Amino acid sequence: MEKRKGSSVSNSELLDNSKIDSNFHHSTDYFEDWKKCIENANLMFDESDFVQAELLYQKTINIAISAFSEQTMNKHTISMLLVSFNNIADLYSRQERYLDVILSLEAAFVYIQMKLDTVAPNSNEAVDLTWGLMKARRQLLTFTSQKDFKTSNAANYKHKTPRNNHSNHVH
Repeated sequence: MEKRKGSSVSNSELLDNSKIDSNFHHSTDYFEDWKKCIENANLMFDESDFVQAELLYQKTINIAISAFSEQTMNKHTISMLLVSFNNIADLYSRQERYLDVILSLEAAFVYIQMKLDTVAPNSNEAVDLTWGLMKARRQLLTFTSQKDFKTSNAANYKHKTPRNNHSNHVH
């Protein structure tokens, strides 16, 4: 999965298929279902079928959330979640739906933050979730620094992502 034109972060930066974590169980088929759905959504995006692309990206978010909830929380499952939210944010950006972009990117951040609050502070999961928080924050900051966003009405939106609200966890 390559960086789509206009994307703030490449999917390969978030998800390296060559380094699939051994804790990710393929028996559930989450990854394969997610990958097929992402590919179809990207095809619809590239063909400017934004209605169908949005439905498919929403499905990828649901698959990623299921994997994230039911599998060990690790960089692989976190990456699935981040890529899913990033892709739908790219779609919204293409449609100049800038507030929806922010809300999507914030949702990824908040979802990871909520999971981080439930794990032991020094666990491997905490380390991976903190990594995910940094990636989610970077996606949000990258987008909000773009010229199109700065000149939109959404630029006045007050971000809800807390700053370093995870100080009791490993950094």
